[in-house]
Amino acid sequence: MQPSSRGDDRGAATTILVIGMALVLVAATFIVNRLAHANDLRTKAQTAADSAALSAETPLRRQAVDFMLSGIDPGGVGYWILGGTEDTPTREARKYAGLNDGELTAKVHLTGLLGHTAKADVATRECQFVEKSDDPKAPECTGRTGTKVKGKGARGRATAIARLDLPLCAYDFLPGTGDPAGSPALMRLRCDGVQVWPGGDRGRVSRLVHVRLVDKEDPTPYSGGIYSPGYDGPISNLPPNTPDLIKKVLAYAYAQLGTPYVYGGSCTAPKMYPAPTNCDCSSLAQQAYLHAGIPLPRTADTQYWHGPRVVPGQEQPGDLVFFDYHPGMSGPGHVGIVVDPEKKIFIEAPHTGDVVKFAHYGPGYPPVGFTRPAAGRQA
Repeated sequence: MQPSSRGDDRGAATTILVIGMALVLVAATFIVNRLAHANDLRTKAQTAADSAALSAETPLRRQAVDFMLSGIDPGGVGYWILGGTEDTPTREARKYAGLNDGELTAKVHLTGLLGHTAKADVATRECQFVEKSDDPKAPECTGRTGTKVKGKGARGRATAIARLDLPLCAYDFLPGTGDPAGSPALMRLRCDGVQVWPGGDRGRVSRLVHVRLVDKEDPTPYSGGIYSPGYDGPISNLPPNTPDLIKKVLAYAYAQLGTPYVYGGSCTAPKMYPAPTNCDCSSLAQQAYLHAGIPLPRTADTQYWHGPRVVPGQEQPGDLVFFDYHPGMSGPGHVGIVVDPEKKIFIEAPHTGDVVKFAHYGPGYPPVGFTRPAAGRQA
């Protein structure tokens, strides 16, 4: 009789089963590790994206706090005052994405009339290796250990959206005080019931301005321009060929938005609220042009005759627009600075009890004429 080999068969089968189970376990471990790594990359990407989006609105938050501590209602603060639509928020977002091992994959996208909502798209620096490449131009994949390999790699990707929320602010005045025209003296600025000027505490004021993560962008696009309540939308950007000199004029005028009108005010330090340093119409024009290196006479009538004149309909951003010319007067009694000729929008210091703001000229408020103090000047 031949000896039985059944026991040997059972031993071989057991060995194969053990090896198979080990291979399955190895494969399962590999899959689990890759899934865990992918999930880890997504988490890291979301952390970096959250940080990037929040930081994109932080400069605007600081500006709002500075305004409040200076006695200026922050309601009109927008990214136009900090350099436009791209540079400042993108620079801040890129910095904080990097501190969280991420990289921006696109410029920060601002929405809302004033750019108060920011979206950041981020990818992790670390990636999950997929396929090696010998091509010297192939991208590098940097893994968990920091080892860089040429080839394909999957990065973690995420998007975050942050929004700046401002408090509701209101001025308190002292009736019956002020200049000879009757401009009331400012007593205080309160935001959400908290006195922020004068004597505001920066820490307490900062807590009134919030930057928080939200689910959706603002449905209103941000043009990179400026906005004032009561208009249909943001004011368009300046034409591409606008001289730097005019940009300086308008930048100074924009910075005075919200400053209370004071008859005879110098407009030399409008963010500080002693009455002599606030703006009236002609000092706004005078100081805006002086900021760009062009001296102007002090009053609206003398500015009008200073010229040179511009044919109505051919006005450009930065030109002066004049109003209120009555018989017996030496010239117009009011002046503003043209911002958008197409929409007939200008900036003005209107009258006692009001503030520097945007307004419309046209049939409802017909101008006397226009002048161009910058004519013949180099950009």
